[in-house]
Amino acid sequence: MITKIIMPKLGETMDFGILIKWHKKEGDMIKKGDILFEIETDKAVFEHEATEGGYLRKILAPAGEDLVKVLAVVGYIADSMEEPVPDQKVEAEKKVTGKKPDEKKESLPVKGEKVFEHDKGRIFISPLAKKMAEEADIDISTITGTGPGGRIVARDIKGVTPMKGSDFKEDTEIKKLSRVNKITAERLTQSKATIPHYYIFEKIEMSEVIKLLGQIKKGIKDKYSARLTYTDIILKALSLSLHKYPDFNGTYKDGLLKLSSSINIGLAVASGDELYVPVIKNTQNLTLGQVALERADLINAVQDKKITPDKLSGGTFTLSNMGNTGLAGFTAIINPPELGILAVGSTLKEPVVLEDKIIISDIMNVTLSCDHRVINGIYGASFILYFKEVLESPYILLSGGY
Repeated sequence: MITKIIMPKLGETMDFGILIKWHKKEGDMIKKGDILFEIETDKAVFEHEATEGGYLRKILAPAGEDLVKVLAVVGYIADSMEEPVPDQKVEAEKKVTGKKPDEKKESLPVKGEKVFEHDKGRIFISPLAKKMAEEADIDISTITGTGPGGRIVARDIKGVTPMKGSDFKEDTEIKKLSRVNKITAERLTQSKATIPHYYIFEKIEMSEVIKLLGQIKKGIKDKYSARLTYTDIILKALSLSLHKYPDFNGTYKDGLLKLSSSINIGLAVASGDELYVPVIKNTQNLTLGQVALERADLINAVQDKKITPDKLSGGTFTLSNMGNTGLAGFTAIINPPELGILAVGSTLKEPVVLEDKIIISDIMNVTLSCDHRVINGIYGASFILYFKEVLESPYILLSGGY
């Protein structure tokens, strides 16, 4: 029997995936549940397990940087090594666009060659020469290539003196980004390049939240076996604010504004040096205790590297909380295609003026980042002021119990 191996659809918005690594090779015996390959999506990197056992007879989509359409057949598993299997190719799209249509034939790079744009024109260099130049800290724009068509080859690098005044020293470590960090870098670069951010800063008095937490945390622990945190209270307050100001609760992509009836809040979570944004869905229907339980489960899944694609998709707004760091505040970059993100700093003792008297109070600094294409300043200000109102009178969060 022949079993197709397909590129899985790991989320509602996923149309393509990048098959970055095969864990098995053709001819290997496969058991059901074995890790077959790793997939990169626009969210993170995931492992894909075999749904059937047998022999990996054919790999149709080799590991690389090409985009493979979801549900495309990427290989075959057979019960034996004798069964005939289809021999076909997977249609893939390049992740990076290739040559321009009007490029002349003589300017095309040879296979495996690297091409760089420079103020002196296009520079063609072989992969080996590029590696040698990087390791020796050599400016390739100063080298005249002796290879075919003026290409820089390894012999051109040998004997060249490294750049003077270079900041790099022999003990410099070149650290490669993980796949997850590369995805994060690409998405946030896209966000800053395409979304006109503006920022609203506010201070929130947290004494009532501190009091509320002390009053109900034991009850929530007993009921849900979950520890209630400030993050949970902030998440629920955000949910109420998004319900009152629904133009924040959605996405903007390709000129289309889509507003959601479900309030799905992403929470920025660090795992080592990697960043994930798991999503707490339908927060409008959750009590504080249920939010605490869901938040804890998602963080544990991230830390244990067991987070699944469906838990990283569908967000309509994001919270980035660095309240446990001691930092007063910061600004955050919108997680595209969402319309806003709230950055929360630590709750710190600060002097405030109350009835012409200076008192010491517990103050939390927040920064709301907004997409100015969709959210105007007055709407953003109204949102953050309502959020402040909820936290300074937080017992409204218990209207449906906890």
